[in-house]
Amino acid sequence: MDETGLAGDVAQVAAGGFSLGGGLYMMRWLILWLTGRADRASADNDKQRAELDQSWKSYRLVLEARLEKSDERIDRLEREVEECHRSKMKTEADLARLRAVVDGEGQNRQMGAAVAAYDRLIDRQRDGT
Repeated sequence: MDETGLAGDVAQVAAGGFSLGGGLYMMRWLILWLTGRADRASADNDKQRAELDQSWKSYRLVLEARLEKSDERIDRLEREVEECHRSKMKTEADLARLRAVVDGEGQNRQMGAAVAAYDRLIDRQRDGT
């Protein structure tokens, strides 16, 4: 057997217990350190993700506001274009009527000139006969 006796056995058991406890404590510390780093990295990722979400939300809101303004502007421009088309059609109709009047005046002048010439011809014939 051992020459150290009971005290030696107790010392060996205590040393083994301390070694086992220290090893377990070191394993625990290592696991906590690794998971702590992972938790910090995860927290940093979550923070970045939240910031990106907020950025995209603000971009989306700005774009939606611009889109709404653009839609209003497009609607206003479409109404103005439609009004211009109606005005153009009215102007073309007025122009066609004026052309008809001008053409009619020209024909009336020609007819008047022809009537005047005929009247002079008749007057000459009366005077000459």
